[in-house]
Amino acid sequence: MGVPPSTGVHAQARLCPSPCEVSAVAWLEPLVLEAIAATEDGAEGSGSGSGSGSGSESFPGELPATVGITELSAHGFRSSQIPTGILLRRAPAHGPDLERVSTGTKFALGRWRAGPGRGQRE
Repeated sequence: MGVPPSTGVHAQARLCPSPCEVSAVAWLEPLVLEAIAATEDGAEGSGSGSGSGSGSESFPGELPATVGITELSAHGFRSSQIPTGILLRRAPAHGPDLERVSTGTKFALGRWRAGPGRGQRE
């Protein structure tokens, strides 16, 4: 997450994600990580992506239209591209869940975004 591509390639080679724990992994640019961290599950508002669409909901124009991910399954890994909007979806306050970044990951990104000493919540 948020590492230069050459560093990401080396880290990817050492990464051993479990398909029992995650469905996909990705190395993302800091701007994309900032946008994900800025979303809040269960909240209404811009970039919510709370519909059941393809994830192409509105988001800042400087973000890439798609991002590369590695999907995990019991059969191995598969590289693919997904709309960036999927990563910006919020967990709906009511109704069925959506394909999205987990609430725990968003929380961790929010701590990263706040920086050292500024991530404390009261």
